[in-house]
Amino acid sequence: MVEAHCHELDVMDWAMNGHPVEANGIGGRHFMRGEEGKGRFGDDYDHQFNEYVYANGVRMYSQSRQIDRCWDPITEHIHGVKGVKDLSGKIKISNASSSTIEATNPYLLEHSELLKAIWEGKPYNEGWTGATSSFTSILGRETCYSGQVIKWDELAEKGGGTFPAKLAWDANPPVMPDAKGSYEHLLPMPGRYKPF
Repeated sequence: MVEAHCHELDVMDWAMNGHPVEANGIGGRHFMRGEEGKGRFGDDYDHQFNEYVYANGVRMYSQSRQIDRCWDPITEHIHGVKGVKDLSGKIKISNASSSTIEATNPYLLEHSELLKAIWEGKPYNEGWTGATSSFTSILGRETCYSGQVIKWDELAEKGGGTFPAKLAWDANPPVMPDAKGSYEHLLPMPGRYKPF
């Protein structure tokens, strides 16, 4: 959810010109349990469904899954009163005063804007966008893990961190397997897991 699906959530935050104020979700772990349910792959869920609510009441529904041999599109769709817009990497950037719309590859545009800022010696900082996109996905993950409706501001204020206590090459990561190499003992359980 956080390492991959955050990119699709970023597109929707961009379309909404802001981040959600609350979310709820459901998810679980099926495929990533490994052989015989040994949980070889850490403590992440491999499928989630979230409902995000923005300040204006608009709702975004988000699905993500990392399971082999399943339907796996990576798309964004905006549903409105006039129809459905499939963004799917074909975001159209245009001059608002022009009646013509030019299709521009968003990945090329992103790099050209960065290079332009460097060449012109102007500041260019996408840090806030990256932080809010990441936090949108963290909010969704925490709702799935806990089974609770969580408000953005509440998670930002009270949420815990996963940053290692010790930053060193010989330090243990914050999530460790048990003696059998399993991570099942760490798997978040809805209704029991506390996001803060």
